Amino acid sequence: MIKHVSPGSPRVVMLVLNEVTFDTRVRNEAAALAEAGYPVSVIGTHDASSPLPDHESAGLWEIRRFRYGPELEALRRLPLLKRLRHVLQGLALLGSLRRQSADIWHAHDFPALVMVALARLGQRRKTRLVYDAHELYLYRYPEPPHPWPRLRLAVERALERRLARRANLILANSPYRADFMARRWGCACPVTILNGVTCVGNATPLPRPEGARLWLIHTGGLIRRGRCLDQLVRGVALCPPDVHLTFLGDGEQKAALAALAESLGVGRQVHFHPPIASAEVSAAIQNADASLIAITASEPNYALSVPTKLLEAIAAGLPVLSTRTPALAHFLVEYPIGSLWDADQPETLAEAIIRLENPDTRQAWQAALQAAQQVCGWPAQAVRLLESYAGLDAR
Repeated sequence: MIKHVSPGSPRVVMLVLNEVTFDTRVRNEAAALAEAGYPVSVIGTHDASSPLPDHESAGLWEIRRFRYGPELEALRRLPLLKRLRHVLQGLALLGSLRRQSADIWHAHDFPALVMVALARLGQRRKTRLVYDAHELYLYRYPEPPHPWPRLRLAVERALERRLARRANLILANSPYRADFMARRWGCACPVTILNGVTCVGNATPLPRPEGARLWLIHTGGLIRRGRCLDQLVRGVALCPPDVHLTFLGDGEQKAALAALAESLGVGRQVHFHPPIASAEVSAAIQNADASLIAITASEPNYALSVPTKLLEAIAAGLPVLSTRTPALAHFLVEYPIGSLWDADQPETLAEAIIRLENPDTRQAWQAALQAAQQVCGWPAQAVRLLESYAGLDAR
């Protein structure tokens, strides 16, 4: 049982280099800390033309968005000056950060960690540092082939190692990423706080496609990096015509996926729905038969990921049909809530889809889903977060 902190408790200032609006992890953590009695401010960023307010109340905590000047936004149109724009944005933000009065700095991902480290330089006020690694930020891409990019990446990784080892607390969103960080940085294993989800009961479920005997759903951005979304369409094309797939989200791959579905003759079985508020996703998908995961194991960041879409499916009570990455294969052994398929073999996805019709299999998955909901949902993760914060003084 976590007790509320006393009056005059440490002030938490979080930094995340986005607009905060759709960052569920940041919002959940800020709300949990604020409900426990910590004064919490979340500093985000947005462009000069953004319609969002610079200051916004989120109940017990606040959002303060740093607005970049119009002259910096103008540099966006000049690709050769991209790095200059980033430097100027960083310098502008740094001045604002150094005026903050924080007892605990909570940096979300590597760029924010660098900014917080610079903001703390030379300050006499004793503060504590929490590094919240949303992903393996410097392990998202293949190793660069040319010497200069390789050198720059090596310097960035050395910098992250040095700064992370100085943090009072490191958080990871996957136990497998946490192990990787501990080995790479030579530090104690970070605390795992999953991107846990709570199903919102008052959200409207998506309508089931007409004529769908089996309805599959994929949540999240339709992007190329780290995903093999085309294989989902190819797998559905190997199934009977009453198997339907809905992509809940948007992105660069949407047009290509729609064209592929038409070329394979399953245009009427593959549907696209615009993204919805992240807090409502689990309730929206709960009438589907299964959630699909199409992550590749190409880089450590993806191979060791426990993606939010998996936790959304658990909250919705849906079995998952997932690609076989090291992390997800291990997870589905610990929590047998679905089947694995091979990213380069869509026929294995088709086989997994057919297994959804086995009532004994579905019953076993549902029992495992109930157990996973208790462990992986946000309430359990919030308790772990508050326990970790309570131990900050000891660290």
